[in-house]
Order: sequence, then structure tokens, then C-alpha cells
Amino acid sequence: MTTTIITITGLTALCYHFYGDTFLQETYLYHVTRKDTRHNFSVYFYLLYLTCEEDDIGLSIITFLPQLILVLAVGKRFSNIHDIDFCLFCQTVVFVTFNKVVTAQYFLWYLSLLPIVVSKLSLTNKEVALGSLVWGFAQGSWLLPAYLLEFRGTNTFMFIWLESLAFFSANVGLLAKMIRKYREVSCIIDEQCNLLKMD
Repeated sequence: MTTTIITITGLTALCYHFYGDTFLQETYLYHVTRKDTRHNFSVYFYLLYLTCEEDDIGLSIITFLPQLILVLAVGKRFSNIHDIDFCLFCQTVVFVTFNKVVTAQYFLWYLSLLPIVVSKLSLTNKEVALGSLVWGFAQGSWLLPAYLLEFRGTNTFMFIWLESLAFFSANVGLLAKMIRKYREVSCIIDEQCNLLKMD
């Protein structure tokens, strides 16, 4: 961790030396103040749309806090070295789901980690199929009002926001299910390890 902090600090200082405030704005600060109302699956979509003309740093910080707190909490909860892949997966899902800008390419961030963790969850075929349907339907139902807005010019902002809430709920529900399954498997492994130690 110390190496990571030193590397990031050193590179930031070096780039700041060469590019100044522009570097800080384009790399770090832009993401805190960014307001993207197009192609945005986020629960904050409608709020950003209604306030896109305002330059309110307080709003940006308030929308950032739940994401930061949950990423840190998940990191603390699964900080055990044996849980690192599951921890990274959960943190990525939380980071994307609670982000104020969520576009389709963000899904690749956690979908790329899914094969690593799904084998450790002992999910039944029915659970995998149901989870895939829930996630796919929530995403697909968001696309209809988004299409009507983008290509037909229909005022569907409220419907997009409602679908964003449904998609958010689907992501949170599926993550909660995966955490429960991971805990079940972890408890069984811990019990087996304890039995082996007793023998």
C-alpha cells in the first residue's frame, strides 16, 4: 500500500510540475464535478439533468459520498487476502452502481471480474438464469425511454429516471445475493478447516 501511495503521489507531483492546474482538473477534479445527462444509467440522472446549468460543488460531493463510504466499507469487510478477488469485484460493482455517471461501458469493469468470482459462489443454474434475466431486463427497460428521448425527441426524462432506479435496485439486489452466497460458501469452508484442525 505504501508503494502505491508513493507512486501515485510521485506521478501526480511530476505531472503537476509539467502541466499545472490543467492536469489536476482533467485527471481528478473533472470526475468530481462532471455532469453527464446523456446515456446515463445513474440514479442521479434526473437530478443532474435538473441542475446541469448550476455549478454546485456541494451537490457533487453529496453524490460522491455514498459511493466513497461503501467502497471503503466493502474494502474493509473483505480485506482478507483470501477475499481479494471478491473484494475487487464488490468494490467495482459498488463504484459503478453508485457513480453519478454510469454509461454502458462501465459495466465491463465488473463483468470482466465476474468469471473470477462466480465459480466461488455455488450458484445454481436457476439462480444464474434469474440473475441474468433481472439484470438484462432492468437494463433493457431503461433503453426504451432512452431511445425515445435520443432518437424521437420525446420527453421521457422521468421514465428514464424511474428505469434508472429499477436498474440501480437490480444491481444492488444482485450484489447482495452474491455477498450472501459468498458468505455461505466461506462459512462452509471455515467449518471444514476447523474440523481438519481438530483432527
